Amino acid sequence: MSAKSSYSVTYTRKSNPGSMMYATRMASSVSEAKNMVKADEARRGEIVTIIACVKR
Repeated sequence: MSAKSSYSVTYTRKSNPGSMMYATRMASSVSEAKNMVKADEARRGEIVTIIACVKR
């Protein structure tokens, strides 16, 4: 198990494409952080487009 780092994820929601959303996740990779945000939003019934994911 690799060490987890903090990732900052910027994304938009399909229901509101004009607004940028920001989230921070503890994950072991960029793809894991992106998938966590997508899964959290999917639980709310939202489809998201990831714009950026930066390790902090």
